[in-house]
Amino acid sequence: GEPVSAACDLWALGVMLFKASFHCDPNIVTLPSGDQVVPLPEHENGDLRNLLQGLLQVSPLNRLSANSALACAYFTRSRARTLFENKQILAADAKLDLLKAHVRTLQEGRSTVSMRVRRDHLVSDVVAIFREMEGATILSPIN
Repeated sequence: GEPVSAACDLWALGVMLFKASFHCDPNIVTLPSGDQVVPLPEHENGDLRNLLQGLLQVSPLNRLSANSALACAYFTRSRARTLFENKQILAADAKLDLLKAHVRTLQEGRSTVSMRVRRDHLVSDVVAIFREMEGATILSPIN
């Protein structure tokens, strides 16, 4: 019964995100107080939950505006930064330390260690690692 507005589009966005995240349709539940809400299942991404809570407000007057939705952490926080902060990905220095340890392990039984590196900025670091190693390691680029 409400006139069509941008709030309708934001509701639709919330429904699409809900379906994509939880693989089911959102349900509107009427509380004993008469208020209507959309319960959200548990999800590991708190930023997504916060966004959905704002988009899936049954009353268009309480729903997030487009600008408020875009300002939510779900859109503004870097997923890579979150993974790094939760120690789910390693910093570059830690990766290089692991690479050094791995190459030394490979080197124990061999005189040659072959590696293929695709990113130009890592090439100089890998070359430096090989230069630090002792022994008869041969470094030759693979074309």
